[in-house]
Amino acid sequence: MGAFRDLMHDFNTLVLSGEYSADAYCPGAGVAEGAAVRRRDPSPAGARRRVKGEDGAPPEAVAAQHVCNRVAQAEDNGALDGLTVVELKEYLRVVKAPGGGAKRKAELLESVRTALKREQKKKCKAE
Repeated sequence: MGAFRDLMHDFNTLVLSGEYSADAYCPGAGVAEGAAVRRRDPSPAGARRRVKGEDGAPPEAVAAQHVCNRVAQAEDNGALDGLTVVELKEYLRVVKAPGGGAKRKAELLESVRTALKREQKKKCKAE
């Protein structure tokens, strides 16, 4: 770009009048006022930030609790069919129930229902 500097200067002085202001006509590629500025992440490459829950719990525990709450709420509302396959598999993984390798959603739902019944029995025995 440095090679074109003189050429651009000559063009600006010969063709454009002295009252021409590039800033007035072309604001340029500057950052707009109030716009977010992207900054480089100072952490080493590949390092992931871990966001803890409100009570200081590790993110895995927060995610597991979220999935369990979502499945329990769906069961209460009779809407287990509305959950995604990913949510169903994650629930089975969290409660350490078999059936995560099911091929169809219907098989996953059956495994989740079985796991929910088993979890309810555990809660009843614990109380």
